[in-house]
Amino acid sequence: MGAEQTLPVSVVMQRREVAGKGWRVPSWNAVAIVVGESLECRDVTRQLIHDGDDEQQFLFSGFRLRFYPDACESYWCNLTVDQPKLFVVCRPAGEGGELVPFSVTADQDDAGSSVETDDQVFAVPMPAEIYHHLERYVVSNYVPEQRRKRKRRNWSERPNS
Repeated sequence: MGAEQTLPVSVVMQRREVAGKGWRVPSWNAVAIVVGESLECRDVTRQLIHDGDDEQQFLFSGFRLRFYPDACESYWCNLTVDQPKLFVVCRPAGEGGELVPFSVTADQDDAGSSVETDDQVFAVPMPAEIYHHLERYVVSNYVPEQRRKRKRRNWSERPNS
């Protein structure tokens, strides 16, 4: 089996104000994943890239998309669907409804377990560059488990007393 591999990625998050009668709350959504070495930094940074009337977009840089050999089956399942996705795991930060990305993964199982811990998870279309990199990684590291047929017991037989 191969070793873990990583890619530097950044997350584009969109914040909109949703208003009703006498109230306004922020609504967050992950818009895109951007990949590239030029975006790599040691700490997660936030940069405003678009400021509209009721909408802002922020670029969160400093993430590493990690590929693990033991998650190849989940990656394979993700690659074989019509629209492969990356998953952005976010957590609340401070007052005012701020939401900050915590991690980025291609592992559907990992994203599902994050939902169970009350993190907010957004599915973002997988960029072609990441798709091809992940595909090469899966082809070189995925070894499907041999399916074993379980032996059935005869439940109608009574044990000898």
